[in-house]
Amino acid sequence: MRKILTEILTSIAIFFLLTLSAHAIKLAENNSYSGTIKDNYRNFIPLPPGSWYLSEIEMEQEYVTYYFSNSDIGYVTYFGPKGSPTADVWAGRSTPSMCRDNAIAKNVNMSGKNNYEWCAFHDGEYVEFRNHTAERFSQYFHAYWIRKDLLKDVSKTKIQSLASRIFDQVKKNKNGDLSFLAELKKSSVNTSTNTTQNKYESLSNKDICIRATTLDGSGWMSLSDNDFVREAWSRDLNVNECRVLTGRKIITENIAGVKSKLLELKSLLDEGLITQDQYDKKSSEILGEF
Repeated sequence: MRKILTEILTSIAIFFLLTLSAHAIKLAENNSYSGTIKDNYRNFIPLPPGSWYLSEIEMEQEYVTYYFSNSDIGYVTYFGPKGSPTADVWAGRSTPSMCRDNAIAKNVNMSGKNNYEWCAFHDGEYVEFRNHTAERFSQYFHAYWIRKDLLKDVSKTKIQSLASRIFDQVKKNKNGDLSFLAELKKSSVNTSTNTTQNKYESLSNKDICIRATTLDGSGWMSLSDNDFVREAWSRDLNVNECRVLTGRKIITENIAGVKSKLLELKSLLDEGLITQDQYDKKSSEILGEF
């Protein structure tokens, strides 16, 4: 009977371990991921909707850090343990906190040697949502930088509500779900599309070119107004085409021809057929014409 019970318990333990490791993957730099990831250290990393590019992985003795990016939304950083801690790393001192700075909003819950906290900060064109769990001498840190133009409402009340919802999905190494953030992007795309149509639909290609480019004192033209540059590109208008439409100076120099002249001149110098001064003078003339 004891032998049978032991075999049953062993089978249950094996099944439990297999279940824990199911769907766990070893993340690799320069790959893209989506949804909620479970890495090979059993860390859960809920990502906002979309495809997230993993640009860097940092390995320390007991922790791993991942850096993700998505040009439409922002950035994600995750910091978590590679296994059970080898020591009570903060025994004898206060539980570590990552929300001690001046935040828009925050909530810190200290419980003995454990700490469950979230906070949010303005960071240029982003709002950072910082989430930190310090539990059983291991730390789990999720940081989400989300573009302010996606958030639209960046009032303290709105940020506080959103930060709390995010933390509810990531705290304590939770297998959470951030799919609700899709509404932010959807709202922004709809608004942006309407604004773009209203802003550009009545403008001619010439009007777009005038707003997308600028002239310096010598009459040369370059791209300037980023909003109108994007619209020009969407209409397949490049700098030279804008010069034609606006009657301004056109660059016709062949770059390959300039390169050929310089290489020929360098060959003459290497063969000793011209002096260094002659080379410097002539190369300056060629580049000046270009």
